[in-house]
Amino acid sequence: MKNTINKLGIIACVAVIGCTMTACDTDGNGDGKLAGAAVNAPTATTNITEISITIAAVTAPTNGQTVEYARNTSNTAPSLWQEELEFTGLTADTQYYIFARSAENDTHRAGTPSAGFPVKTSPDSTKAAGAAVNAPTATTSVTATSITIAAVTAPGSGQTVEYARNTTNTAPTSGWQSGLTFSGLTASTTYYIFARSASNAGHNTGSASTGFQVTTLASSGGGSGVNTLTLNAEEVYEISWDDVNETIEFTLFTGNDTVTAVYFDYGNDLTTPLGGTGTITGGQLSFTIGVPNHMVPIGELIATGMGGMGDSIDFVISNSSVQAVSLDLITDLNGQLGRWYQTDTVQDFLLYIFVTSDVTVSAEKTVFQDGKFEDTINAINLNLKAGWNPIHQKAEKTGDASQSLTISLADPDHLIWVFFPDYAVDPDPDPGPGGP
Repeated sequence: MKNTINKLGIIACVAVIGCTMTACDTDGNGDGKLAGAAVNAPTATTNITEISITIAAVTAPTNGQTVEYARNTSNTAPSLWQEELEFTGLTADTQYYIFARSAENDTHRAGTPSAGFPVKTSPDSTKAAGAAVNAPTATTSVTATSITIAAVTAPGSGQTVEYARNTTNTAPTSGWQSGLTFSGLTASTTYYIFARSASNAGHNTGSASTGFQVTTLASSGGGSGVNTLTLNAEEVYEISWDDVNETIEFTLFTGNDTVTAVYFDYGNDLTTPLGGTGTITGGQLSFTIGVPNHMVPIGELIATGMGGMGDSIDFVISNSSVQAVSLDLITDLNGQLGRWYQTDTVQDFLLYIFVTSDVTVSAEKTVFQDGKFEDTINAINLNLKAGWNPIHQKAEKTGDASQSLTISLADPDHLIWVFFPDYAVDPDPDPGPGGP
């Protein structure tokens, strides 16, 4: 056998000298090749158009392999790869992910794909610009691993709204979704939630809103903080009583103050806050509160509303297995902070109610005339979902008494926060609400 080994065969043997089949075949394919070297992901582009993306080259490894590239509309590396830096035939206003890997050669297999580099093609020049939308302003649920926000009002352009999150106050280029819930998050971590109008047949994607800051809870599980309500950067109006004209005046509040978030139920002193504190900074209200350990006893009335306007509203739990709390906001025992809007004949209020599971709640309206009991009306039944529920109360006044009432699950965007300083309200008659 020695005499059959020619010079070419000897050279071939030298090329793999000291390398057994097991040592060379690092990924178990049995072809004697080494595993491909790792390379970095692309990090920059040199040109972007409506239908093409050109990236900056990734540095090749030192083992003699070159670099090849691929693109996809999802953050998963595809099977089709190319040596060229330019990708053509793309769709305008579309998010792509560009991947890199070391290319296969005579001695090495193709490397593992890098992470995806998000790049978006230029807007479609035949479409209108995407409409602007407001930033998210409230959550409906916050746990240790998830955040659910209240929907942002869609623009009148016919576009829908999509959302994304980041751990910095910079809108991400990828990860946008139509759903309101972000899951798989890290406990005790601050996130920023963004909104934008989604592209459609006639419009490009809109610009991202400013970030809405939300912090996940320290841990999941029972007890205080299972579910939180967050409001951030809300406008606040100050209410005052005009003695000359005997009218209520509203002025945009631009100052600073501290408010107390109070869980409100019968038999519980409001001087002992159960929720937490919030702040008005430069006229912007922000607070985050969780569910307290204290819950309203089963079957009791859980909230009052209106007050001082000639009637009151009671909410009654119809399922004895459900516990609930309602939320009031006060600055102190005299001043209040309530979510409501008033005209000459109509008052709108927003009350937040937390329930431990889906339940029907009945709203009973008690009418008083000139300080005397007149009537009790079973106004409406509300189908509440587990967690926080915003309840919209609307009372129309006739004389000194409220004669009609509309109660519904509410989108809070159309109501405003009103700030009640101690001196603001004329005590007789009382123009301000006794509840939220």
